[in-house]
Amino acid sequence: MELINISEKLKEFERFGSVLGLDRMNKLLDILGNPQNNMKVIHVAGTNGKGSICHYIYSALLENGYKTGMFISPYIESFNERIQFDGSYITDEDLDKISDEVIDASRKMVAEGYDSPTEFEIITAIAFTYFQKKNADVIILEVGLGGSGDSTNVITKPIMTIIGSISMDHMDRLGDTIQKIAMEKAGIIKPYCPLITAINNKEAFEVVAKVAEFKKAPFVDANATAERAQLIDSSIDGLRYNVKILGEEYDVETSMTGDFQLLNSVTALAALEFIRGRSILRLNKKNILDGIKKAFNPGRLEVVSKNPIVILDGAHNEYSSYALRESLASELNPEDIMQNIVVTSIMHDKEVEKILQNFIPLGNRYFVTEANNLRASDAECLKKNLMSLGVDGEHIEVIKSPYEAVSRAFKEIGQGHNSGLLVAGSLYLIGEVRNQVIEEVRNLEL
Repeated sequence: MELINISEKLKEFERFGSVLGLDRMNKLLDILGNPQNNMKVIHVAGTNGKGSICHYIYSALLENGYKTGMFISPYIESFNERIQFDGSYITDEDLDKISDEVIDASRKMVAEGYDSPTEFEIITAIAFTYFQKKNADVIILEVGLGGSGDSTNVITKPIMTIIGSISMDHMDRLGDTIQKIAMEKAGIIKPYCPLITAINNKEAFEVVAKVAEFKKAPFVDANATAERAQLIDSSIDGLRYNVKILGEEYDVETSMTGDFQLLNSVTALAALEFIRGRSILRLNKKNILDGIKKAFNPGRLEVVSKNPIVILDGAHNEYSSYALRESLASELNPEDIMQNIVVTSIMHDKEVEKILQNFIPLGNRYFVTEANNLRASDAECLKKNLMSLGVDGEHIEVIKSPYEAVSRAFKEIGQGHNSGLLVAGSLYLIGEVRNQVIEEVRNLEL
């Protein structure tokens, strides 16, 4: 039997957009038999870093022998990446069967007079149903947007909540101040449920801390712990550091690189050590550390090649683009950075100029392109933005096809005109060209 592409199935729900609120989700799950009930869930929110935090915890729990599920968004190359279990993506066959089940339930609720669920609510319900069928021991659940009104927030009794960094993003839906955004994300905090935070914005931290206090949620500030960590080495191969977390000493190695991974990994370790110390799950310290080292999050400061240097990074907002700039400045020689070609596409509803300002020091030539998404900025506009920021127009090329932009970049690298390549900006861009970049690197090595 030929399987129907999941994107085709979900098209009928695209028109409902991204609407916050839990009424539709609760009704859909009720028709499905509430598969989300009785699950051990670690619920993760935040503006940046939450994907890496999820991957660290997922890897560590797998190393400890738990049948672990993970629900994340967005995906890089395959929709199946969003729903993972026991180290593998959901199969096409399972996705096809379970999506039919969830879509049938959604049509039933519409027939009964309820509003249709949104696309993301359908996807979340698919994940819950799949994890129930797999009898997962633990679920790592990443918030899609915000917190209180996100479809994942139907979980009422998680074993832990985590809120990563908070910065200005999605202001049209979450609020136009950092305090409003923080309050929305604090909506995942549950009474008496332990909370780990990695918030380095004072105003946002105060909002979340007050909510945690009101709900009597035990509270660990991973940012304060990370500041006490002793960094041994930071390179494109990863990090090595020592840190004391909740009274336990950890000698940590990560394979994921970037200075920001210190806070992400400390946040994951704080969650895992809290769980271990309180015997919420049976975890072994060595297995935790092995899992942290093995964790990998594609498209996030991903070093595809060291010689020449080729890096992919979904630095899609001001905070993440700044983190990329600072990490490369500390891990690469300045002369290497200045010989890079930068290929970028940015969504027009992001802080385009602020992101480009952070990309400017990371190369000497800029190929501006357009990811295959209606929200992608016009490449000509990106060129004008770069020129307004002081970049000579002769150093900027408009190549609207991402495939052509990457091909051109590798051709120039192969001829020795530039030493490396940075593909950065929208995650849609990274997903579109990642396989191509990997193949081009292989061709250079032949």
